[in-house]
Amino acid sequence: MPQKWLSRCVAAVLAMVSVSAMAQRDEVWPNGPIRLIVPAAPGGNPDILGRMLAQRLSAQLGRAVVVENQGGGGGMLAAGMVARASDANTLGILDSGSLTIAPSLSKAQGVKLSYDALSDFTPITALAAVPTILVVRPSLPVNSVSEFISYARAHPGVINFGSAGIGGIHHLTLVAFISRAEVSVTHVPYRGGALISTGLLGGELDAAFNGVPNVREHIASGRMRALAVSTRERLAAFPELPTVAESGFPGFDLTATIGMVARAGVSPTIVARLQQLAARAMHDPELVQRLEAIGMIIKEDGTQNYVRLLGEETRLFEAVIQSAHIGPESK
Repeated sequence: MPQKWLSRCVAAVLAMVSVSAMAQRDEVWPNGPIRLIVPAAPGGNPDILGRMLAQRLSAQLGRAVVVENQGGGGGMLAAGMVARASDANTLGILDSGSLTIAPSLSKAQGVKLSYDALSDFTPITALAAVPTILVVRPSLPVNSVSEFISYARAHPGVINFGSAGIGGIHHLTLVAFISRAEVSVTHVPYRGGALISTGLLGGELDAAFNGVPNVREHIASGRMRALAVSTRERLAAFPELPTVAESGFPGFDLTATIGMVARAGVSPTIVARLQQLAARAMHDPELVQRLEAIGMIIKEDGTQNYVRLLGEETRLFEAVIQSAHIGPESK
């Protein structure tokens, strides 16, 4: 018994020494090049934002800031890399997919992630929100959300509604929308937003919530018709386009949030400095203009607000997933 107690004491002391050493390494920050892990291939929304942010952080710090693309797994691979980082020089530009949706899905499906979204990260700040637009094929005889709902009610289950996969932001936005609208559609999951557009253009789909970069040119050319945007407020890129909330569903507001996080245990001093650097970068007029042009909404508003936002998002997505019955049978 004394030997076991002694072993536990030694282990506890070693753990404290390890944590203390990590904290000391963090305090000397940055002590080398900074890695920005983004959960997307080059050209994806987190990548575009990450590269613009990296350029400005590098200029402020006088250090190299390198973007590393780690796609796949719905953002979970990138999140795992950040969670296992050895110091605060590795940061994640992660989105709702890995920080709030995946944990909510894993809870519903009874599976365990390789990281804990609550304890394995230090939230720094939200950066931007990525909305989706409700688009339909031009031959569908609807020109507004109310007309879409009337048509769907008159043709239950007939409308093929695309998403980028079960449990993704496109699917959850669809679920929330049809639940509020009390209509029945046929869900057709694809493997990405670009493929949703291909399905709409080819006539395989009738409607979808999709990201601005995937639909903007097609809306302009008339090959898709835009009905509404998923955010509470209108987009700078489409000022004439009403929101779903304005179209009869007050409070409707579903987006994917992109934010900056570090591994757990990063000191408050470094968090405060990172938040200050990010705030300065995210309010650069050139960056704001570029992001608004591709449909993003600046959400940078401090660490405490980001922590609250993550909690609100998690509760929202848990409720939507529960209403969609995305459980073990959906894995």
